[in-house]
Amino acid sequence: MKIKFKNGFTLIELIIVLAVLSIIALIAIPRYLSVQDKSKKEADYGNAASIAKAAEVYFVQEEEPSINPTIGDLTGKYLNDEWIGWQHPDNKGKDVYIVIRLDTGGTVGVYAGNSSSGTILYPNP
Repeated sequence: MKIKFKNGFTLIELIIVLAVLSIIALIAIPRYLSVQDKSKKEADYGNAASIAKAAEVYFVQEEEPSINPTIGDLTGKYLNDEWIGWQHPDNKGKDVYIVIRLDTGGTVGVYAGNSSSGTILYPNP
């Protein structure tokens, strides 16, 4: 009697493997995307915080500071040149709007949009 060796996998085994891989993908992909979104938001907050700190220094050191400085006003002396034209990634085409509030002791707000009614970037919303 000859012994037959089984070569390959049966159709049922392949279907089970595909089902298990599909379940793993259904779990992993949403988690990966949420981690990616969270890291983008944290990076945006960090960038906005850097802009806000530069605006605070600008407000203290300039003789006649504007209460609505632009990134162009801060670039060079308070921010590196790489900040020129920086825009919030989720709000492409909208400028970054900086507001220094004198009524609250000079606190700084950073917004994406054309005014302080835009998307708040700093302080943390």
